[in-house]
Amino acid sequence: LSARWEVGSQRAEVLGARKRLVERGQAALDYLIPAKLDPENTFYMRTLQTVCGGLKEPAARTLLPHLASRDTKVKRAAAELLGGLGAREAVPGLLALLDDPDESVRVKGVEILGRLKDPSAAPAVARLLLASTDETVKIIAAASLGGMKAPEGAEALAACLEDQPATVRYAAARSLSGLGEAGIAKALALLESPSHPLRLHGIEILGWAKAERARGELLSLLGDPDWTVRLYAVRALSAMKDDAVKARFEEMGKGEANPYVR
Repeated sequence: LSARWEVGSQRAEVLGARKRLVERGQAALDYLIPAKLDPENTFYMRTLQTVCGGLKEPAARTLLPHLASRDTKVKRAAAELLGGLGAREAVPGLLALLDDPDESVRVKGVEILGRLKDPSAAPAVARLLLASTDETVKIIAAASLGGMKAPEGAEALAACLEDQPATVRYAAARSLSGLGEAGIAKALALLESPSHPLRLHGIEILGWAKAERARGELLSLLGDPDWTVRLYAVRALSAMKDDAVKARFEEMGKGEANPYVR
């Protein structure tokens, strides 16, 4: 009964059944785990989320061993539920998933590590980001490093700004913008790059980071001969607009020939 949609006339019955499972404590966990650990069965997962959420500590203890299951579905479901519990004690088991031969398990592992935001996992996630050739894995690894806000991820994220699919570059740039001083330092270095795309990424990151200390560098780019650089600098400075920036924009607008920048 608990593994049904909680809608319409059966809503009260379904929610009541799940509540009774929570009341049964460890016996309910033993009944559900691992037998009902199937990430592709929405009904089971909704029931498990409710029961595990109501029995947090015993649920985490019961789920942890199943990160090492031989069944890929069991591993993915256990990881998802542990992530929902915010169980940082699962980090060692989740790190092991990054070396799993099954791509879906690796993706789930790195996704949940990002959700837990434990900076101790950053070096391993950074290695996965650099080593993987799978676009989905790289995107999620980049996003996870951003969630961890660990400076250790800056080097790997910066390395992905070149010669990667656009989706990976975007995820890496976004994550760098959230790394504070480590990300800002990387972005400032990119402004000196001979690579045009890398310069644009650097400007973009500084804007997303609202890097006040980079205001002078960005203002100087408003006079760059390349209109795309000027455009990106305008966008970045718009995020930190004050009277000085406003005055510079007004001055620039009088002589700016490019309609996109103007």
